[in-house]
Amino acid sequence: MRIEIFESMNYGIQGLTDTSKDMKASKFYQDLNMLKSQYNDIEVLTYKVDVYGARPKKIDFLINTGGNKLVKEMSNKKLPIIFINDEIIKCGEYPNIEEIKAYIQASN
Repeated sequence: MRIEIFESMNYGIQGLTDTSKDMKASKFYQDLNMLKSQYNDIEVLTYKVDVYGARPKKIDFLINTGGNKLVKEMSNKKLPIIFINDEIIKCGEYPNIEEIKAYIQASN
C-alpha cells in the first residue's frame, strides 16, 4: 500500500509557519509511523509542492486532464493532498488515524 502526501513547501513540520497546522501535521506523521509498525506493506512518499512554481507530474496530470475537481482548483488551501494507492482520500487537511485505518481495512 502506497501513501503519497503532497504538501506545500511552507506547510508542515519543516515550515513552522502555522502552529495549528504544524501540530496536525506532526500528529499525522506520528500516526503514520504507528501504522507502518502495524502494517508491513505501507510505503510513504512525501512531496513538497511549490504551488507558485513547478508541480509534481502527478498533480500536473490531474490538473491538465481535469480528472479531479479537488486538484483542479489547487491552492495553498487545498494542500495537503493525501493519496492512498492513487486515490485521493483527503484534500485540504491531514486525515486522522481512523480515516486511514478505515481505508486500509476496506482495501484489504
